[in-house]
Amino acid sequence: MINRVLGFDYGTRKIGVAVGQTITATATALETLLPVKNKPDWQRISQLIDEWRPDALIVGLPLNVDDTETDATAPAKRFS
Repeated sequence: MINRVLGFDYGTRKIGVAVGQTITATATALETLLPVKNKPDWQRISQLIDEWRPDALIVGLPLNVDDTETDATAPAKRFS
């Protein structure tokens, strides 16, 4: 059963991180990560996973209102 999830809102300049609970259907912002040498801060992401021990990781998929891909879709998929 999935109870706790970590969610990532990926961007090339920053990544928003939130923790969510499926039981209460709520989410709380944790922090915003800045890139390290133009790459995601994988060390901090690993620390967050170790700290929160989520049952699942979720990455937001940026799409247009008509569900077509945006310029940000492919980078978000690579991140995930």
